[in-house]
Amino acid sequence: MEERNRTAGTDFILLGFTTNPKLQLILFVVFLNIYLLSLVGNITLIALICNSSRLHTPMYFFIGNLSFLDLWYSSVYTPKIIMNCISDDKSISFGGCACPSSSSQLAPHIANATFLQLWHMTVI
Repeated sequence: MEERNRTAGTDFILLGFTTNPKLQLILFVVFLNIYLLSLVGNITLIALICNSSRLHTPMYFFIGNLSFLDLWYSSVYTPKIIMNCISDDKSISFGGCACPSSSSQLAPHIANATFLQLWHMTVI
C-alpha cells in the first residue's frame, strides 16, 4: 500500500525582507509612509472630482474610478505587508493570498489607463 501525505496546509509563511529588527522597523516606516501618501492622494483626488462641478465630465469620472480602484487595491496588500514587518506572526491564509492575486491582474491595465488619461489631459 502506498502512503500519501495527508497534511492540509491552510497557511503560507511569508519570509519577509529581513530578520534584522532595526531594518524591519525602517521598512515598516517606509511602507507606512508610502501607504498613507497613496491614501491621501487618492482620497483627495476623489473628493476634488466629486466637489467641483467643472470636473463632472466623463474623463474625470473615469479618473475618479481609477483612483478608487487604486485605493482599494493598495488597501488589500499594503496593510498585510506593514503588519508583516513588525509582527511575529508571518503567516497568511490561502484565501488571503489567492483573492488579491486573482483581482490584481487588472492593476497594470489600470496604471496604463491612468497614465494615458493624464497624458491626454496635458496634451489637449
